[in-house]
Amino acid sequence: MERERQKLMRQLTVLLMDNQNNAKNGVQIHRVQCYGCGSPRIYEDRYKCLECPNYDLCGRCFDQQRETLKHINRHVMVHFSDLDEIFGEPVVDINTTVTLCKFKEKYSEEEHANIECDNCKMMPIKGLRFKCDVCHDYDLCVTCMEKRVHDMPHPFIAIGKSRFAEIPMNDIELNDELGRGGFGKNSRTRLNCIIFLLKYSLAKSSIFQREFCKLMSLFVNNNSSPCRLLYI
Repeated sequence: MERERQKLMRQLTVLLMDNQNNAKNGVQIHRVQCYGCGSPRIYEDRYKCLECPNYDLCGRCFDQQRETLKHINRHVMVHFSDLDEIFGEPVVDINTTVTLCKFKEKYSEEEHANIECDNCKMMPIKGLRFKCDVCHDYDLCVTCMEKRVHDMPHPFIAIGKSRFAEIPMNDIELNDELGRGGFGKNSRTRLNCIIFLLKYSLAKSSIFQREFCKLMSLFVNNNSSPCRLLYI
């Protein structure tokens, strides 16, 4: 009995120290359990099922398409853009407000510019948008999602609105192109955003991936403010 108590105390101490270290390093800690791996805390990416009550997955389990309890990959998930924040908006009372029904009602008038439903061809998609996490550039509107027209066991991400606020053109300052003196080792330029214009096929090449890693390393080292890689 005493040995089990000491073991439990050590586990709690390690967990506490881990939480403190992550908090100091700016790591997001969601105080909910991952039902894929059983971790009592979710670090960074958190995905919540909109069809299962009180069901969350960490980023790793979501990527591995874990299925536990009654959860299946066909279910619609939502990604937390920050702690207690979805679609760039704060949420309260998560277990009652973060549901598929609530989101359909809240974002019923939202339009997704230049996004077409790949089944009924609605353009632009109005209301909630559902993006397949496996198929490239595959989106569905609410009606087609409810019909389950995508017959593959792929997870879908609900998107209520764009996470990016519109920025007036006059507020954008363009610096030198990368590789032309604007992003060297001695550059004092503070970057808030890097824009890549490339073909989709190029993104899969090993050469691009290697050079991209080098570029992101320079980006992190040259900027004091935290940065993130966003997938659209």
